[in-house]
Amino acid sequence: MAFVSEVASEEDITRYGLNQLIKRFNPHDGPRTSGFGPAWTIDRERGMFLMTVKSIREVGPSGLPELTPKRICVLNCEGKQALFTLERDWKTGSRSRGESPFRVVWNLNDIDMSEMRGVQSEQAVIWLKEALVAYGDAGPLRPVPNTVVIFNF
Repeated sequence: MAFVSEVASEEDITRYGLNQLIKRFNPHDGPRTSGFGPAWTIDRERGMFLMTVKSIREVGPSGLPELTPKRICVLNCEGKQALFTLERDWKTGSRSRGESPFRVVWNLNDIDMSEMRGVQSEQAVIWLKEALVAYGDAGPLRPVPNTVVIFNF
């Protein structure tokens, strides 16, 4: 089986501790509303999933924190986790959903393998790329036909 993007079920949220994982990176956010699961990309056969856990804000031209194309994603492999800081490259990727093929371009800004001991970072990056290909543009939330995923790493 390969990675598939879906909205996590209540059963999976409990089984994998997804609420706690999200809260770890967003301690000031309120509780998730029941019935609204997070989007994730999972390979059930290999016991792996990729999930965005935080969107990164930086002080922008307004002087206030503004959303950036950067995000922190967790790759979980049988309970071991690697953290990736990814950045969507909007300059070289598609901007209109009408483009075909629709190009999603990713940059890798940082890897934290401290919680995934025993796994080489090169292997984790291979799994990350597999998951991002399945994730496409926005996972199960806004699938775009004929999406091509490109990596600048």
